[in-house]
Amino acid sequence: MTGTILARLLSWREANNECRRAAAEWTALRDGPLRQVGRDLPAKEMRHLQHTVYRINSLVFLYAHLRRAGHSTELGVLLGAITHLLDYAYDHRRLSAADLRAMEEVVIAHRRPDPHDDLQAALSVLAERAWGLVADPASVRTRLADMLVTQRRSLAQSAGQPMPAGQLQQVTWDKGHHSLCLYFAAVNPDFSVGEARALRSFGAYMQYMDDLEDLYEDRAEGRQSPVARTLAGLPKATRLFRAARQDLASYYGGDRGRYNYGVFIAWLALFHVGILTAAVIREVTLLLPLRAQRGLDRCQQWLAGRVPFFQVAPLSVVRGRPR
Repeated sequence: MTGTILARLLSWREANNECRRAAAEWTALRDGPLRQVGRDLPAKEMRHLQHTVYRINSLVFLYAHLRRAGHSTELGVLLGAITHLLDYAYDHRRLSAADLRAMEEVVIAHRRPDPHDDLQAALSVLAERAWGLVADPASVRTRLADMLVTQRRSLAQSAGQPMPAGQLQQVTWDKGHHSLCLYFAAVNPDFSVGEARALRSFGAYMQYMDDLEDLYEDRAEGRQSPVARTLAGLPKATRLFRAARQDLASYYGGDRGRYNYGVFIAWLALFHVGILTAAVIREVTLLLPLRAQRGLDRCQQWLAGRVPFFQVAPLSVVRGRPR
């Protein structure tokens, strides 16, 4: 019993130490290659970028624990920054098809960036560093190409014409699945087709949880969301979690000597409970006066500053708009 408690405490300490390492890497990016982009982005978007960096690095860190392998914080942070900047370009830049293709080629094919485009310049620097760290560049390029195709398909969510429910679900599932496969293939040279198949339901779950967190931002910015209302989305999130857990257990749980499945699923369960709890708190918070909302937001930032793990916690919302 004592050994189990100590092991859990060590895992908590490891998680916080990893968040500290991610904070150092993020600060170097923010003050270096992202300096100019940071000046152009709204404060809300920079905070969302930081959150994505911590979240994706934590996911890759957890995957390393699952595989009993080493983890590169630098690569995890780079993957998070590239992901968010690509999302930002698709969702906010209103780029033409040709401009989107040029931006994608900067990331996937080392195309020289447009010297007058700060976003392309930043992506070029981040991508060059990331390609030097990935386990199998050829495999990762294939996964990245799949993800970018899905990103282009997802543009229809902002096109004004509602996407049919079946098509929206397919795009959502594909986006989550391709993203997971990209991250895991980037750090695992043995990532296989069979493992990718086992992650299908997990990708759907993770993307739905992202959509649950981003509901008010999507609504404010005119994007169609698979989540109609927060409270109605909680039971579906739990159903998706159960399906993902079953598939993950089938693939990873049967070989405990190779995979550290117990730690992985324990942290995933904590993530699930944390997101659902935060979603409920968000609904209650939105009923409070604006001053109270801002006070709670400052409390969250204060807590994250003292307990690094809370950097991956959901973003707070003030009057329906992420802060």
